[in-house]
Amino acid sequence: MNTIKDLLSNIPPFLNSMAYVIVPVITAFLGFYLSKRREWELMISEEKRKRYETLITYMKQGFMDSDLSPEEKTKNKNEFYVQSYIVWLYASDNVIRNLNAFTKAFSKFCTQKNQETSAAVQESAKRLVHSMRKDTKGNTKLTSDDFVTTTVKSVAKQHLTSNCVANQGTP
Repeated sequence: MNTIKDLLSNIPPFLNSMAYVIVPVITAFLGFYLSKRREWELMISEEKRKRYETLITYMKQGFMDSDLSPEEKTKNKNEFYVQSYIVWLYASDNVIRNLNAFTKAFSKFCTQKNQETSAAVQESAKRLVHSMRKDTKGNTKLTSDDFVTTTVKSVAKQHLTSNCVANQGTP
């Protein structure tokens, strides 16, 4: 039975010398390719993060409780929809599905304003933000229920109606 040494000794000398040229060329090409691929992945990741931040901002200011005027809310809703089209280029399938669920829930809320549809909008917003987090961070131990939405108005109202008094020690 032939050993590897025997097989290599039977290679013609010109092929053996070509290996000294081919191996470095292949190595350089693979290094260049992997470097460019990593650059591309980092660029996509950064763009995704920026788009998600923008989308969340417009979602909060256009759809959720905020102290903005109706005109500003409408402007922010319109910008949310514009940004949601752009997000299609970068977002994961799960984010797209949750984005669609949010817009459907809000559309239903517009025609049937009640506690149930309001809760559906809040829940779909939580799932959307959670899916964005998973898409940018990978594994996360947090769930959509860990995402709590607040506004200045709701926090102020809570403090005004609670029995909490500042500087009285532990609750």
